[in-house]
Amino acid sequence: MIGGDLECESAEFSNPEDDALSAESVQIEGSVNLHDGLELRGSLNLENAEVGHRLYLEGLAVLEETTLNLQSAAVGSVQDDEANWKFTGNLLLDGFTYGRFHTEDPLEAKSWIKMVAARTESCLRSKI
Repeated sequence: MIGGDLECESAEFSNPEDDALSAESVQIEGSVNLHDGLELRGSLNLENAEVGHRLYLEGLAVLEETTLNLQSAAVGSVQDDEANWKFTGNLLLDGFTYGRFHTEDPLEAKSWIKMVAARTESCLRSKI
């Protein structure tokens, strides 16, 4: 259990064959802040994690070899920027829940919904 925030900024985590950063099944009372130049080579594993407040991803450097594993994770809200939604790595969302999606511009929420739908569809196709 983390009683406050998990804060990672302007850092590099590298483990291309496995988890570069793992907080699997952790309970975080505050927020997960992964932003401002944080680079991930490998998997960000938040599977089954519970985040009481916000999953903040604005400015996260998502590389081609990055996997974002949010399967069965639950967060209060998501804050992200559209640049991250076009990455070619893996996005694992099965069972991911969030209370709200925070953006500065309401039109971006539509883009988030389209990205989730497209990623979900491509994941389902790859499993068939």
